[in-house]
Amino acid sequence: MKIAASLDGRTALANGKSQWITGEPARADGHRWRARACAILTGFGTVRDDDPQLNVRGVDTPRQPLKIVVDSKFETSPSARLLKAGKTLVVGAVNDAKRIASLKGAGAEVAIIANDGGKVELFKLMEELARRELNEIHVEAGTKLNGSLLRAGVVDELLVYLAPRVIGDSGRGMFHLPELTDLSHTTALKIREVERIGYDHIDVFDHVVMGYPVEGRPKGPYPATMPILEALIVIAQIAAVTLYITIGTEV
Repeated sequence: MKIAASLDGRTALANGKSQWITGEPARADGHRWRARACAILTGFGTVRDDDPQLNVRGVDTPRQPLKIVVDSKFETSPSARLLKAGKTLVVGAVNDAKRIASLKGAGAEVAIIANDGGKVELFKLMEELARRELNEIHVEAGTKLNGSLLRAGVVDELLVYLAPRVIGDSGRGMFHLPELTDLSHTTALKIREVERIGYDHIDVFDHVVMGYPVEGRPKGPYPATMPILEALIVIAQIAAVTLYITIGTEV
């Protein structure tokens, strides 16, 4: 899962604008991660707000990854840019014949993988992608889908690009998760590497597990890992030492 965020962990302004939080070198590095993946997964909210192409650009690649949109109600517009070229799979949870036909007419493949709550069953989606022999899924999504994927226990690695800028509490966060009452329930991560890229830096986390039971995951005890709050404090300390923090608008 790839996330681009400000130093205070915000991925967009309150109005959804996020272009661009990080600099060009970090964005170019993101395309290298896209190129190695079998598929790139996003959500309807990102397609609606950003209309991304979701392809690999500026990197030599023999093929473009499959594009996957998690869209419970099949609300993706047939004119969305990601449908203009390459293969796209739209996964929903309702049998809306009219919307499904419209998406198929735009060249998309459509699948229904629903849970009892009328949403896409993410664990079963990953099983379906494994059945198709797609063994590396690169996620670029918004706070809601990011949080849902974490809760489903299907995230193995986080790539967090942090920019030396502060957005504040009004901005959108990295993950939409339920309120916790104890720090022992936090998502636990292990920092694998930290690297400076231009004025930004990338932090790679491994071994994502949940401190509370998740369907499809065995219950604890879990291996000793670094709580996310502690990890972000370490990142902030690294950024404070290695980066000159400037206040202003990126041009």
